[in-house]
Amino acid sequence: MHTADALGAQVEAAAARALGEQDANPHSATAGCFDRRYWAWKLVDFPEATFQRLVLPLATLYRDPASRYHGQPEVLAAVRAGLAYVTRIQHGNGSFDQAFPFEQSYGATAFLLSPILEAARLVDEHLTPAERAAIEGTGRRAAEFLCGHEERHGVIANHLAGAAWSLVVAADRFREPRYEEAASRLVAFLLERQSPEGWWPEYDGADPGYQTLCVDYLSAIAERRPSEALARALDRAVEFLQWFVHPDGTFGGVYGSRRTSLVYLAGLARLAPRSAPAAAMCRALAAAMARGDLAGPASVDAGNLAPMLTSTAMALPLLAAAGASDASLPCERTEVVADFTSAGLHIRGTAHYYAVCGVANGGTLTVFAGEPRRLVLDDGGYVAEMEDGARASTQATRREQPATVEQERIELTVPFVRMPSALPTPGRFVALRLLNLTLMRSIAAGNWVKRRLVGLLMAGGDEVALTLTRRITFGAEAVEVTDRIESPGNLALRALTGGQPFSSIHMASAGYFHGARLGTARPATVVDLERLSREGVVELTTRVDVVPGTENRSPTADSR
Repeated sequence: MHTADALGAQVEAAAARALGEQDANPHSATAGCFDRRYWAWKLVDFPEATFQRLVLPLATLYRDPASRYHGQPEVLAAVRAGLAYVTRIQHGNGSFDQAFPFEQSYGATAFLLSPILEAARLVDEHLTPAERAAIEGTGRRAAEFLCGHEERHGVIANHLAGAAWSLVVAADRFREPRYEEAASRLVAFLLERQSPEGWWPEYDGADPGYQTLCVDYLSAIAERRPSEALARALDRAVEFLQWFVHPDGTFGGVYGSRRTSLVYLAGLARLAPRSAPAAAMCRALAAAMARGDLAGPASVDAGNLAPMLTSTAMALPLLAAAGASDASLPCERTEVVADFTSAGLHIRGTAHYYAVCGVANGGTLTVFAGEPRRLVLDDGGYVAEMEDGARASTQATRREQPATVEQERIELTVPFVRMPSALPTPGRFVALRLLNLTLMRSIAAGNWVKRRLVGLLMAGGDEVALTLTRRITFGAEAVEVTDRIESPGNLALRALTGGQPFSSIHMASAGYFHGARLGTARPATVVDLERLSREGVVELTTRVDVVPGTENRSPTADSR
């Protein structure tokens, strides 16, 4: 099946799922709500507003003659009901909630404004004057909220790009200069914050997966507001991103600041006609998504269904214009070396393998065989389980992590850092809801709590008395990893393992299934705790042999 046809089938299936998430009962108090957990299962106590973004892909397919949903009254009813529900759940100050009641979230408002305005535009001839007035009032209030507030719990580039795009859409809809000015300020801020290496910060680090969403929003802005500065920034962004397309068609992973491996195709497809790297990325990633080798709209959860479905649906008509690129991606070349020192990401490749090392994440290592084009090692680092059940890991993001980086060798020493382990409990939920109903109705107080939560769930904790010195040697036909684990204080441990992919932080958008990874799992490397306790040090060597024709495609580890 042709790539566009296979992707189209995924979009159609995901749209059916979106329709199934909505309360289609016109007599229900929650008619039009896309949060099935709330209106059907009644497992949560408020509706997440960002799910209402599903009105846009549904409206897009309603207008698409090639879609089975084209002109269907049920789809139009779903879009109108979804828009009406948005107007009922907006706070008086124009904001919406995502994570908890009365959150008044900048990010949720930023992500929701443009989809409701664009969806309303697509079905405008079917809206009543009352519906238009309600949507216009909702849109204006949301835009005013974005103009008067900032996101304060971290610099998250894709949120700011989403806000800028929403304000551009609002400026076009309402002819309001204030919205245009606010959008320009956000774009200028992002241009200033872009690293010379081409990446934008996602919680003070580079995350290729989320950068594709940032590129999606900024490329849409560039279409409506052409700018040489923005065009150059997007070119730099794509030059950076191309290095994280893997030989098996996957993208990103444990080495990113947010550990994501999602791809939003629309931005790459928009840039493809004028950017050879974007066209090459679009070719490879769209094909992988069509095969099911890469997570797409048919496989992500409800939290990412709306943006993934929207981006994929927007990309479909652009794929033909993108054309068949003759440009090669770095993972398709025989000899590559790339060092993004500020991001803490380093790539090495030969005719036999392609490897990405995440120095900033404690020396994570992801290796692919050149032939067959297959994952052979996805090493997120080590995890130590202590006697009290707490865990510590080498996978802690430090963008300024010292390392010796040479063409054939990377060496670094990192501490084990306590992993965040906070989970919801009845008691914590009661306390959070009491705060939501009282102090956190204040946006300032809510932002303070969110900053604390981000620190708790995203950042590593205290160091423990355990260190890893990792030396990675890149040969012509193999990669060898020598790990030296030291326990100077003879820390009591229950277990110490490594050599597998994992995320040391809370990140809901990480860890999606990719079909390309079937059959690539390998056993964990288990450290000899008795020897570590007795001698205070253990050395382990993992050799990844990737010579074509070898039957052993899994790494081997030896403990010394």
